[in-house]
Amino acid sequence: MKSPRATAAIGKTSLKNGDVFNFITQLFNPNEIKHLQIQGNINKIKTINNEKYYLNAQKILDNYVLVIKKIPYATNDISILPIVNPEKLISKISNLVLFLGVNNLKNTALSTLVNYINQKQIKRIAIIEEKINYLYKELQSIIDIFEHKGNEDNLIDTLKKVLNDEYDIIILSSNSLDKKIVKMVANYSSYKTFILNLGHDNIVSFYKEYKDISEDILKSLNIYITHKSIRNELHLLEIVFIDNKIKGLIKSEDHKAIREYIISIEESDTQTFNESIAYLVKTGKITKEEAIKYLSNLDEIEKSVKQEQQIEL
Repeated sequence: MKSPRATAAIGKTSLKNGDVFNFITQLFNPNEIKHLQIQGNINKIKTINNEKYYLNAQKILDNYVLVIKKIPYATNDISILPIVNPEKLISKISNLVLFLGVNNLKNTALSTLVNYINQKQIKRIAIIEEKINYLYKELQSIIDIFEHKGNEDNLIDTLKKVLNDEYDIIILSSNSLDKKIVKMVANYSSYKTFILNLGHDNIVSFYKEYKDISEDILKSLNIYITHKSIRNELHLLEIVFIDNKIKGLIKSEDHKAIREYIISIEESDTQTFNESIAYLVKTGKITKEEAIKYLSNLDEIEKSVKQEQQIEL
C-alpha cells in the first residue's frame, strides 16, 4: 500500500516520498478509506488542535495525494468595505437580499459583512455553501454552517431543514441555482431573511436567468448588492434599495438606465460605485488620478474581472 511517489501537501508545503497512505489512515475512518480506494477521492473537515482543516485525499493509479488546508476565521474589519454607513445597512437587511459579483474577493466581502452582523446584532444565522470558506467566532450571533458540496439534492434537503428551524438570516451561496430553489427562497422570504450569494455580474444578468419567476423575486426583493474589485485587492460595492422605479428598470433589462437612476436619487440609502470609489480615495487606498480613471469607465472593471476569472480557471 505504500506509494513511492505519494505526496502530502499542507498549505504550500510538500512532503515527497513519504508513506502518505499510512498518514491518511490516521485522518480518515475505515469507511472513508474504503470510499477513497473505490472512488479515488474523499473530502472531509477535521478538527486538529482546536482548528478546522479541509482534508482531501486522492488515489491516482497506485499513488496517494493528501491536501490539508486550514479553514480561516473571518477577522477582517468592516472598514475594508467601502460602505458609507454599515450599521444602517445591516439594520435594513430583510426579506430577500442579492449579493452579486464574479470576482475572487466577493466571498471575503460577504464574510466581512456577516462578521459585522455577528459583532453588532443578536441573530441566529445559517450559511449554506458549496464549500466552507470562512469560520466565525460566536460574538453576538450564533452562526451555523452547512456544506451542500454542489449536490442539488443535498442543498434542497439542507434548505428544508434550515427553513423548519428558527433562523433569523439564511445565507445561500452558489454560482448558480436551479429556478425551483430560487422560487422557494423568494416565497419564504416574505417572513424569512435570505441573502443569496450568486455568480452574476449585475442585476440584469441575474434577472435574465430567472425571468420566468421574476414576479416572485421582485415581490420580495429588498436590496441588491453588486461587488467588484480593483486590482483583485480592493472592494467596490453598489448597494441598491429596491423601489417601484428600480423594479421597472430591472424588467426593462436596461443596466445603463438603472445606473443613471440610482446616481440621480437624492437622500437615499442606495450607494453607487461612484461613492465606493470616493470612499477609497478618502481612506487613502487609491489616488484621485486612479479614481478618475475608474469613475470614467466602470465597465472596464467588469471586463477585467471576467478576464481574471478566466485566468483563474
